[in-house]
Amino acid sequence: MRYLMLMAILVTLTAFTPSSSVHASEFSIIAVVQDDAITNRAVSQRAALMLSSGGMANNTANRQRVAPQALQMLINESLQRQHGEEIGITVQPSDLSAAIAELEERNGLKPGGFNSFVKRQGINREALLKQIEAQILWKKIVGRRIMPRINVTDEEVSESVVQLKDQKTTREVFLREIVLDVEGSNKDELALARDLMKRIYAGQSFDSIAREFSTSASASEGGKIGWILANQLREPLRSAVQNAETDELLKPLETETSIRIIQVGKKRTESKRINENILRNLLLKEKMDLESRKYMKQLRQNALIDIRG
Repeated sequence: MRYLMLMAILVTLTAFTPSSSVHASEFSIIAVVQDDAITNRAVSQRAALMLSSGGMANNTANRQRVAPQALQMLINESLQRQHGEEIGITVQPSDLSAAIAELEERNGLKPGGFNSFVKRQGINREALLKQIEAQILWKKIVGRRIMPRINVTDEEVSESVVQLKDQKTTREVFLREIVLDVEGSNKDELALARDLMKRIYAGQSFDSIAREFSTSASASEGGKIGWILANQLREPLRSAVQNAETDELLKPLETETSIRIIQVGKKRTESKRINENILRNLLLKEKMDLESRKYMKQLRQNALIDIRG
């Protein structure tokens, strides 16, 4: 469905009309982030959207499976909003308008078609806008607080050139990723990773799943890492990427803090002359992703987070 990419990056609270049939338990607080409360209703709604975006059945078992990831994403977004207020970074109406226009173009909607689409789908517009604002805000935070301190030195580039000097050709691959954060045991996240891979194998868009599930800085770009020099990757990822076929999904990569799903896209062979600009951009991307994750981790470590669920 051509609108799937749009839905994949949006957090929705389904249209709600107060009535006596709504139980108070639906609004019980399951986490407090500083002075911000996250309800089980919010987690349930996020989980439902994640399942929809991933093409997975919206049943009790699946909602329970993705609920931990949904909660962690909501916690991160809450911290990002509060941090933005602290350091004076805001989202302007023009930022929001530009983001919506970009979404409309990407999904084949006519200018101004976003509101009509939201209405047709019965999606809570205000909740969707809050999610878009959170994504814009995080980009601004990264741009102001992380980018200025990232530097790739000539020495680092020279070292990379030395590592490649014996290579007759420079092989590049286009990579995408989905990163699932791990808090404690990785059992639930690993099971979720396998489910997501099944959906991608079945034809679900990697882009849409990455936008909804991934916690990496690349999530807003559909998990796009971009063109990477294969020889610069660390083992065992390097060998796996070099031996992979186009559009192949690699076995989930597990670390202490995350599980990564990597999709290997097209490959290309550059000229024999090593391009230092490519190396510099590669190193910059690696540092950016690493520092963004460190920054988010630091925000979590310094915050008062009380998970009650």
